[in-house]
Amino acid sequence: MSTRSLSSIFRHQTTHDRAILKLLENTTIGTNGARYRHLHTSEKISDLYKPHFFTIYRKEHAIANITFCERPMMVNNQLTDTFYIRYFAFDKVFQTKARAEKKAKSSIFQEYVTALLTTSNLNVDEPEYDPKIFWAIIDPENNRSLQMGERYGFETVTSIKTMAFSRIWLKNIQNVYRAKTTEYENIKDAIHRFYTNYSDVTDVHLFEHNNYFVLKENDKIVAGVQANYAEWRIEALPGVFGSLLVKALPYIPLIRRIINPNKYQFLACEGLFWEPGYENRLQSLFEGVLSLQKCHSMLIWIDSKDKRLQKALTQTKLGLLQKVKADNDVNLVAKFNNISPETKAALYQQNHYVSGFDCT
Repeated sequence: MSTRSLSSIFRHQTTHDRAILKLLENTTIGTNGARYRHLHTSEKISDLYKPHFFTIYRKEHAIANITFCERPMMVNNQLTDTFYIRYFAFDKVFQTKARAEKKAKSSIFQEYVTALLTTSNLNVDEPEYDPKIFWAIIDPENNRSLQMGERYGFETVTSIKTMAFSRIWLKNIQNVYRAKTTEYENIKDAIHRFYTNYSDVTDVHLFEHNNYFVLKENDKIVAGVQANYAEWRIEALPGVFGSLLVKALPYIPLIRRIINPNKYQFLACEGLFWEPGYENRLQSLFEGVLSLQKCHSMLIWIDSKDKRLQKALTQTKLGLLQKVKADNDVNLVAKFNNISPETKAALYQQNHYVSGFDCT
C-alpha cells in the first residue's frame, strides 16, 4: 500500500479530540506484572509539548493512536530536537476482531508507523531524512511495548529505576516553599549545572502549574524539585502476593494513605538538584513538598547508572513505600536515524536525566 493511501487511513492532528481522550482514558498499561490506568489523562494530555496525534477512526471512534511529542533536549552537550513517543494505544475493537481483519489492520498500522519512524518530519507524503532520535520509556514486562520496540528497530539505551519517598504523617518544613517566578532562571541555571554531561536534559516541563519547590537556608536556595500531582488506578501488582495486595491495601487504615490501588495519588518528580554538600537535606525538602501538596508519597525516576543520585536517595530515609514496593526497572529505548556514532555512543555512556512527566 502506498504512503498516500496509508495517510488517508490515519488522521494527523496537533490537538486531541474527545475520541482520542476516551481511547487513552480506557487504556490499561502493562500486560504482565503491574497493570494500571492513568486517572489524570485529561489534565496530562493538555500539558503535552507540541504533540502530534496519529489516529485511526471508525465512525469517529478512535481505535488506534500513536502520539509523538517534539522534545528539544541536551544530547551529547548539544541542544537536539527529538521525538518522544508518548502514547501507543489500541481499542479492544482493534485488538479483538476476526483474525484476518485484525491482521490486516495491524499490518496497515505497522506499515504506516514504520514509514513515520524513518522520517525526521513525521510526514510520509513529503518525507525529510535529517538526523533524528525517536525515543520512549517502556516497561520490559509489557509484551506489547517490548514487541513495538523490537518491531520498529528501537534499542535499549539504559534502564530507569523508580525510587519512592513516603510519609504516613505529613510534616511541615518551614523553609520549603513554592519557587517564585523571579527565581526560575537561577533555579534553571542550577539544574543545568547539576546535570552537566547528562543526556536528555530538558526544560519543557519545569515550573509547570507552579509546582517547583525549593529548600532555602541562610537566604540561599540549596535544593529543589518539580513535583506534579498524578493519579493511577492499579489493577494488578507483580509478585506472588500482588493480587492479594490490590484487594487488601484499600482496607489497611494507615497504609492506604500511602498507596490505595483504587486511587493511587502521588507526586511525579523531576528537576531534582542540590548544591554541593546539601544532599543530606533531601529528606527535609521531600517532607516539605509532601506537606505543601497534601500528598503522602512521591516517585522519582533515575538512570540506573546514576551513582550520585542513587547514593543520595538511598542515604535518605525514604519511608515505607520504598521498602515494600516491587523493584521493577523500565527501559529507555531509542531509534537512531542518521545519528553520528559519537552521539550514539555518548547516549549509551552518559547518565540520563529522567522526567517524571514522561513516566506518568
